[in-house]
Amino acid sequence: VACEWGLYVITPAWIEACGQQSRWFDERDYLLDRNSTQAEEELDKRSQELALSEKHAKDMGKRRQQEEKERLEKIELERKKRNQNEKTLLEELRAGKQIVDLYDDLQMFLHGFDVSRMRTFTQLGFLSGSTVYCQWCPEVTHVLVGDTPSATYLRRLKQETPGIVFLKSSWLVSSLEERKRLNIEKFIYETPQTSPIVTHKKKLNRSDTLRSKNTLTRQNSSNKRRQSERENSSLDINVSHSNSSASSSSFSSSNKRRKLLPLQGYLVCVTNYVGKERVEVEYLATKLGAQYTEKLTRRNPTVTHLISARDEGEKWKHAREWEIVIKDLNWLRQLERET
Repeated sequence: VACEWGLYVITPAWIEACGQQSRWFDERDYLLDRNSTQAEEELDKRSQELALSEKHAKDMGKRRQQEEKERLEKIELERKKRNQNEKTLLEELRAGKQIVDLYDDLQMFLHGFDVSRMRTFTQLGFLSGSTVYCQWCPEVTHVLVGDTPSATYLRRLKQETPGIVFLKSSWLVSSLEERKRLNIEKFIYETPQTSPIVTHKKKLNRSDTLRSKNTLTRQNSSNKRRQSERENSSLDINVSHSNSSASSSSFSSSNKRRKLLPLQGYLVCVTNYVGKERVEVEYLATKLGAQYTEKLTRRNPTVTHLISARDEGEKWKHAREWEIVIKDLNWLRQLERET
């Protein structure tokens, strides 16, 4: 058909020659002789080489996919094992219901944790004696980084809060397992550096950066106000002093103990409640040790409980999707009675 239309029918050698010499060759020097068996054999050979090359590429692709699948399965297995060890440690520490301060001088902020690990580490942080925040506030001295941190968010915190320390989550677990304060140097979390492309985008979007800073400032002011209200409220923290002959299982020589509140370190949100009931949700949540927020967020910060009056609404749908614990006001009242 090509010959009938007056098109050149040439051998693959023409393409190779053009590519090697980086110039255009006359197609008439590479015309295919339809009566030449040698040309046909050459085409067959080229077709076989191409088929083998494609087969090799497919095999390599499948092998890489299998290796990547095995790697991800190994990582997931290690994470499940790690998470189980963390929960086991938490159960052991909660068995006594009382804590001995180990890091009572730290103000800790959790970042990059999923809902399940957020619940675990809020309790572990409190049991270590530190103050744990699910939302950022200026009093924070250390940031505990989980599996899914935001590099941009951490870089902004580092710029706006000189001296802030980013730590891997294994630091807290190792400290509680060994029952002593550990050197933080080998647990430092290194924030990824900004690439030139990202830096250029930041310069272009300076107005967005300023808006983010203003949002953070308003959030800090709100957190300060809520912290002040909690300090002035009638929450009682039972402090008892143990004897100097405390058992070897004590975390440190400090003998100051505090009562573990049921929702200590959790972040509670509300929906479908109005008026006095909504105010009661906030009051009971903070009284039971939780932090309170009006916004339902999956990360930064991670909401752990949603108090809902009905099984409907946008917050309720998102909470179901994000596997956030959903309770009602009666559940808070019951916890208060038991406490």
